[in-house]
Parts: sequence; structure tokens; C-alpha cells
Amino acid sequence: MTNMTKKELIAAAKRRYLKASKKDKGKMLDEFCGNIGYNRNYAIRILQAGYDNNRLTSRGRKPRKNKYDSGAILAAMKIWELLDFPCGQRLRPMLEPMVKSLIAHGELNFRPAIVSQLKTISAKTLDRRLKKEREQRRLKRNRGATRHGSLLNQPYRFASRTGTRAKSDLWKWTRSPTTAATPRASLFTRWIW
Repeated sequence: MTNMTKKELIAAAKRRYLKASKKDKGKMLDEFCGNIGYNRNYAIRILQAGYDNNRLTSRGRKPRKNKYDSGAILAAMKIWELLDFPCGQRLRPMLEPMVKSLIAHGELNFRPAIVSQLKTISAKTLDRRLKKEREQRRLKRNRGATRHGSLLNQPYRFASRTGTRAKSDLWKWTRSPTTAATPRASLFTRWIW
């Protein structure tokens, strides 16, 4: 039985259950528990008048407590800045040695509770908690060494002993008198190694 049909059955049974006598409520509970498979006490609680069946849709789930307080996140953010804003997977293994180093050199003082929280924080949590800061600083996700170059936007020619091939020629081979006569390329040919 799907959740949607269970909700429909609960809504229909609740209306009848509230109007029924005590003897009829017992029979209805037997039938209801047999159909859905709920425990009898749970079924009684669901079918009572004060129980809100749509609590999750109206109020939502109760939020989780934050495991890491703001001090631990601020300490992680300081170390994140010192290490030039790495991702969570690269930041996580460096947290503990950096904390020890910063404490040993007197740069920062951390409470023992913050140090223990920084030891247990995961890379995914670091990414999630530093996401807003990354957006505010406009840090791009991919900060690799490869950059877009202007060389790729210009027409280029590949030269060989027998001929040249240009990007604009759509890979058609053309014969150049300078390259055919001598093994050296002409002055206008760009060599890409």
C-alpha cells in the first residue's frame, strides 16, 4: 500500500471514527489495523480528534541541532582563508595540522571544544557550511591552472613537408609552394608543438 492511499484511508476512517460509538470504534480499529498494518495504539492516536495528520506538510520537519557551533566554523573559515580557499576534501586533512601549528606559534587560540569539533568535521559539512561564504567572495568552483587562451581563437596552420593544413579549410590539405620546395615553413605559418 502506498503512502498516498494510506493518507486517503486515514482521512476517510477518521471522519467515521470520530462519529462512531465506543463499540463501533473497536470494530473500526480492528478493520483499520488489518488493512494498513499499523499497531493498534498508533492507530488510536492517529484517528483521535487532536492529532494533525498533515503536520509535516504544514509545519515541516523539526530542524536538526547544529553539531558544530559558530566558533568551530569561524576557525575553519580562518584556516580556509590561510590555505587560499580549497574545497572541503582538500581542507579537511589540513585542519588538524594547521590548528596545531597556529596554536604552537601563538597566532590563534582555540578552545578545546573547538579543536575537538574541527577533528570530527567532514569534508561535505565544510563544503556545505562554507558555501555561502564562497558565493559572497565569488570564488569560482573550478580554479584549475588551465585558462582560456587567445591562441585557440585565431586561425592556425599545421605545416608538414608536403603541405599545410588550416583550421579554416576544414581539414582539407592544400599545397604550399614554400613548404613543398624546402623543408622549412614559411614565415606566415604558426608552428604548434
